Amino acid sequence: FFKQKTAYEIYQCDWSSDVCSSDLQCLMNCICASAILGIRSRLGSSVFARLYGVFQGALSICEVDSFRGRISVVRGMLAARCLRALMSWQGLKLRLLPQRGGSLLGLVEKSRHSFRRGAINDDLLAILVAARDTTSSALTWMILELAARPSLQLSLRCECEAQSVGGPLDFQRIRALQRCQSFVFEVLRVHSPNLFAMKEAKEEVALGGCAIAVGDRCAYSPVLEHFD
Repeated sequence: FFKQKTAYEIYQCDWSSDVCSSDLQCLMNCICASAILGIRSRLGSSVFARLYGVFQGALSICEVDSFRGRISVVRGMLAARCLRALMSWQGLKLRLLPQRGGSLLGLVEKSRHSFRRGAINDDLLAILVAARDTTSSALTWMILELAARPSLQLSLRCECEAQSVGGPLDFQRIRALQRCQSFVFEVLRVHSPNLFAMKEAKEEVALGGCAIAVGDRCAYSPVLEHFD
């Protein structure tokens, strides 16, 4: 993807334009394919993006009783089967080539679970849906923000290198990367992947002049809160 357009060029674009929106989607698909499934190739990312697009489209169908809706559901089921096959293929490659880098699928393989079991397969498919709009979205914005700030890139790199002198970055060393953590938290504040969330009132309460009864479900927006 970066052979076509750099992250800095995307950052300089008008994000509301259709062209830039397409670039952002492409970048997020590449990151999702890499971080979740360990797919590094351009062809693999493209195949993943197409399959996931069909699968996600089927999940958002409202009129499933219509002919078009049924066709979409069938296409979604076929895409899901293909995604599972892609996961199995990637899992096999990660078993044979464990040095290919970190990914969620790689962690599953290291845990020695049999990937032939349907439960793990379905769980990964569910995680894939959730992680694409959260983890992949956050990673995409981190890359874009770093692309526009070379000095910040250097600062974070120096912090990571200082912590990795005594060995690889394990969990404790990662927790000690205060500057990196601050950067992650700030990206999550400015570019929150959660547009809104739901809560159910367990007791009666008055909020902003509104009476909320027990059992009422209320929506709130982290995006708006982060700029308040």
